Amino acid sequence: MPQCIQCIKMKLSDKNDYGEALCTDRNRYYDPYSSACGNIEYADSSLQNRKDEYEKGSSSYCYITTAVCTTLGLDDNCKYLTELRNFRDNYMMTHQECIPLLIEYELIGPIISRHIEQDQDTAQTMLETYISKAIALIHQESYESAIETYKLMVEYLKNKYNLNNLSIDINDIDFNTINQEPLNKEKVRTLSKGAKLIRTN
Repeated sequence: MPQCIQCIKMKLSDKNDYGEALCTDRNRYYDPYSSACGNIEYADSSLQNRKDEYEKGSSSYCYITTAVCTTLGLDDNCKYLTELRNFRDNYMMTHQECIPLLIEYELIGPIISRHIEQDQDTAQTMLETYISKAIALIHQESYESAIETYKLMVEYLKNKYNLNNLSIDINDIDFNTINQEPLNKEKVRTLSKGAKLIRTN
């Protein structure tokens, strides 16, 4: 269900004491996370169909896979993706401080994916400047440095595609459930459904 925060008519800079933002179409204040009316105009086409992205579960919504396979033409089982997936599954999934990054990847990843699908130059920069460096650091067991390299890549892509106004709110996620069973990709996707995609302007 689309939310008001996804609509360009929601003026997030004008909020009342209850945290409601002004809808310029109806000239009334609404909870930004309430269900949008039938007159929604998406502030960014990338925010559209977020619910479908979760339900499809397609690797095409993984922007690293999109960059490496769709844009650069490498195989899905190439060394780059195999190395990164192993690191995600065997290191990041077992370190709780990495979970917000995994959730962010689930939410912002599909947005970046659509931008990079036809952008070969940016995909090549990703591979040469960030992915290859991160993998080299993983081989050196410099895992924290590899994660920092990943964060730099995210910042580069958000700057490239003017997505700096998007952030993730994970305050409503119950992280206690993580300790009850091993974390995996599907569990991260389930946790991500409790996160909010925030547009700051």
